[in-house]
Amino acid sequence: MEKIVFYEDKDFKGRSYDCKGDSTDLHSRSGWWVLYERSNYTGYQYVIGPGDYNAFQKWMGFNDCVRSCRIIKSAKGPYKLRLFNRPNFAGQSIELTDNMKSVPEQWQRNEVLSCKVLTGSWVFFEHPNFSGRQYLLEKGDYRHHSEWGALRSTVGSIKRNSAWFQLHLYEQPNCDGKTLVCSEDVENLPDRWELHEVHSVQVQGGAWVLYELPHFRGRQYLLERGIYCRYHSGVP
Repeated sequence: MEKIVFYEDKDFKGRSYDCKGDSTDLHSRSGWWVLYERSNYTGYQYVIGPGDYNAFQKWMGFNDCVRSCRIIKSAKGPYKLRLFNRPNFAGQSIELTDNMKSVPEQWQRNEVLSCKVLTGSWVFFEHPNFSGRQYLLEKGDYRHHSEWGALRSTVGSIKRNSAWFQLHLYEQPNCDGKTLVCSEDVENLPDRWELHEVHSVQVQGGAWVLYELPHFRGRQYLLERGIYCRYHSGVP
């Protein structure tokens, strides 16, 4: 059964509350969830999978306020999504079955006015490279951007909400500092991240291979699900 535990303070301290269903410093024991900044499923949205989140920055939060949450019931594939450049499914359209890191580069526009989620669940990000405000879209028709909770129609990147593969890289030990979230292969890390070193890692789903050099060359280090607080040469 899906379960999530909320803590009053960071680092899993203070009073806690166990939640096993939709509910009006965090530990997701199982399942995939969307957290909302405000009550009644409104405000900023944050999609999280199984793992430990000892501070709101770890789930890419803008603040530490979480007032409601709900279970994501369709976190597995197959995945199919159709985007439209006008409301009510009008105008030009494009169909996706995989992640899109930059909507402006791949669709020559940065606005989505309506969409149809045909299968699976997806996350819209405000900016390219899966950053900025997040919006969860599950199977259904969305005639206007307000129907997925957005104030504006800007969409910079789109990601399948896959429950199987997710990796967090950190610039500092103990999963601190700047973070890069990966849900697909990264052939050249410096192209995605200005830092050349990784000092801690959190594998939230699947098993990953880290390579010493770009283009999958050099020494290899297999990392399975878990937290590597002081990652060095593949040793936790």
